[in-house]
Amino acid sequence: MPNSYFYTERRRQQLDRALKGDKMAAIKLNYFGTVGAVARDRKGNLFAATSTGGVTAKIPGRVGDSPHIGAGTYANNRTCAVSATGQGEFFIRSVVAYDIHALMDYKGMTLRKAVDEVVQHKLRACLRKVGSSRSTRRATSR
Repeated sequence: MPNSYFYTERRRQQLDRALKGDKMAAIKLNYFGTVGAVARDRKGNLFAATSTGGVTAKIPGRVGDSPHIGAGTYANNRTCAVSATGQGEFFIRSVVAYDIHALMDYKGMTLRKAVDEVVQHKLRACLRKVGSSRSTRRATSR
């Protein structure tokens, strides 16, 4: 597929604003390209997938962050499947998706309690350190 296939005027304008120093360009357009899904097949196997549209004006060569296994994506048949979206660097630092699984597996927490512990406490503490507060989540358990 040629690069021109992926071109849209709206995203080009967003990139131009970001390159001119408008650090809020992506937020002002209210456009984020991360998509997540979790599923269970007929045999009970759990699956998780996360795909990111990336960050406008990102450093060349930078890859997605939330899709990293353990950060924003994780599935284990013993516990849960997680697909998380938000500010991926913080998901990497906090190993969010894996920690949800680990709390369920090692401490016997419910999915709800594990998500609350990781997102509301651990992740928010990480985000507060840099003055940010954006995160969302999706999870399903066995």
